[in-house]
Amino acid sequence: MAVKRKIIKRSFVSGVIAELNVARIVWLTNFRAAMEFRTAFVLQIVGMMINDCAFLALWILFFQVMGNVNGWGSAQIFALLGMNLMCYGFAFGFAGGSLWMPRYVEQGTFDGFLLSPRNLYIRTVASRFDLAGLGDAVLGVILIIAYAVMTGSALSLVWFAAMLPATMILFLSVSVVCSTAAFYLPDSNHTIMAAFKVFMNPTMYPSALFPKVARFIFIVLIPSLTVGGLPVEAVMGHSLLTLGLVWLIAALWLLLSIAAFYGSVRRYESGNYIGIRG
Repeated sequence: MAVKRKIIKRSFVSGVIAELNVARIVWLTNFRAAMEFRTAFVLQIVGMMINDCAFLALWILFFQVMGNVNGWGSAQIFALLGMNLMCYGFAFGFAGGSLWMPRYVEQGTFDGFLLSPRNLYIRTVASRFDLAGLGDAVLGVILIIAYAVMTGSALSLVWFAAMLPATMILFLSVSVVCSTAAFYLPDSNHTIMAAFKVFMNPTMYPSALFPKVARFIFIVLIPSLTVGGLPVEAVMGHSLLTLGLVWLIAALWLLLSIAAFYGSVRRYESGNYIGIRG
């Protein structure tokens, strides 16, 4: 039995590695295609950075007028926005297919993913490569480094790096759960984006502004604070418990997204779209 379990474990790990290698090839192909329009790419990234910096300036002005709120000040806003930009940028930069799922379903192009021999979940979420998202991620890294300089704590970089994979997984899992509505509702793209904004909007606010009941809702039920505010709190307090909570919630939402995805795919009716994706 022990030998059999080892064989199953090895085959599972090798299968995941193979799927990620296929995703890497898709990313490189999409990256090369996007780089053919360098001017548009640069302008899009610069525009996103200007928009993000304007948001940062508003929060800095707020704390200059109001002072610190429950330990939160301008430095923590750098960390909050940086964490949000990193997980959003890396997650949707490399796996933007989660939010494109409604278009695939409505246009019938989801047939191509069903015909592919690869893992359906990974193949779907990795089908889109968003260079603008990577621009957000770069700015996020800069802001996190700025936070480390402002607080004089190089160790905070290690803390953020430990939580970044979990927040990326959480971002993708929530977007997949929202996008599965496409299998149940016609013309669901606007509804799905509205639902995703309910998750996204609170991520941009300091967690210190939320009362206890709202904190529970936006940490567990709608895990907005788990993406931004909670990681910043973990860094501020060097709390391993908070770090573990972020990873636990991310793991639970990943399992929920996988179950919701495959459960919803059973309802899909082919669009008779001719075409196969590798």
